[in-house]
Amino acid sequence: MTDSVRLEMTGFPGSFSARDHLASYRTVDRETVFAEASTDHVAIHVTEPGRKIAWSRNMRMDLCIGTDLDAFRDIHSRPAYNTSAYYLAAFRDAIVDVRTGFFLYDDRRAWSDSCFATIQHGPVHFSPAVEPRGDERWFSLAKANPATLDVGTPVMLLTHWGSLTNYGHWLANTLVAAYQVLPELQARRLALVCPSLSDRQKRELLLIGVPNGQIIETTAQYVKIPHFVYASAVSTIGNMAPAPVCMEMMQVLKGTVTRTPDQVAPEYLYVSRLGAAHSRIMRNEDELVAALAEIGVTTIRPHALSFDAQVRAFSRARLVIGQLGAALWNLPFAPRGGAFVEISTRNYASNEYVAISQLMGRCAVQIMVDRSAEDYRDDVAFAFDCPIAQTVEIAQTLMAELERS
Repeated sequence: MTDSVRLEMTGFPGSFSARDHLASYRTVDRETVFAEASTDHVAIHVTEPGRKIAWSRNMRMDLCIGTDLDAFRDIHSRPAYNTSAYYLAAFRDAIVDVRTGFFLYDDRRAWSDSCFATIQHGPVHFSPAVEPRGDERWFSLAKANPATLDVGTPVMLLTHWGSLTNYGHWLANTLVAAYQVLPELQARRLALVCPSLSDRQKRELLLIGVPNGQIIETTAQYVKIPHFVYASAVSTIGNMAPAPVCMEMMQVLKGTVTRTPDQVAPEYLYVSRLGAAHSRIMRNEDELVAALAEIGVTTIRPHALSFDAQVRAFSRARLVIGQLGAALWNLPFAPRGGAFVEISTRNYASNEYVAISQLMGRCAVQIMVDRSAEDYRDDVAFAFDCPIAQTVEIAQTLMAELERS
């Protein structure tokens, strides 16, 4: 390998296009992924095929706000979505960016599923060793200077671009991925590599059954791994097309948490972001919290709770109300059925939590409003006002329906 090589985007098309190139790679059984590094550079085992999911069948359009906004119409104009297949792949001599999830194999080839936010989405997210040169992308070995990590077993990357700092990605892309390979981890046939974890993250891995000795934390950004295992994102890298298997596994994760709660979990729940470090500010959230409390809705702040406390808080929630954000990935810990109300803005809209509700058999309501013109910096950092009276009215309607059901 030269000091600088032009990257070739290759690999399983993953979440960027339909997965129709499976025949291009050697397909193997699960045992083979962990038994040998591929002699053909890559070998793939598909654990869960992709599925077509019917769209919005549980939407309560009679209660939604913002149906006149383009963002609302865009999300709900789709009759269905396709989930990605979930797969495990084995590689020989991969160079892995431990922080972003990007990796290189066969000297110059960048695996496409690993390139979200490093190659696909502009220089602000590039790995240090990835450089744009005109219309090309180059990898500099001199900048990477990878250390070899050979522990006598295959090694799987635990984290990806967002999972160290974002709870939703940690939960849906990291904990679930680790759970998928628990048999190999517990048999000491696989190790996990990751950057330094917080005490909380380490505890959550141990909670789901990952042996402490199989977690390798490193301060290096790049490592070369002789037998590298890659686990694709269960719910797609951007979490925009959640798969049923993700919901099923999170129900199993729920069972790992102690069943003796510190207090009785609420049935009507508001998920607050007050006090959390974030940039999408609901200016009148204090008023919303007070108004919801008057009708019997309990407010929690998930960012201040442990993982198991969050699971317990959602464990009996028949109604969940919350602003679009990572904490709503706790929805699969709630019982099936019930209702969900999402508060979002037209410039920062997503389908993922409505889709999760659908997979959980919950009716869903979206309250979509315009962001504030005076408190706007960009589409990530802005403020908005929640329509409190309408939100409370929606909550009361759903609570009355739930009481009658």
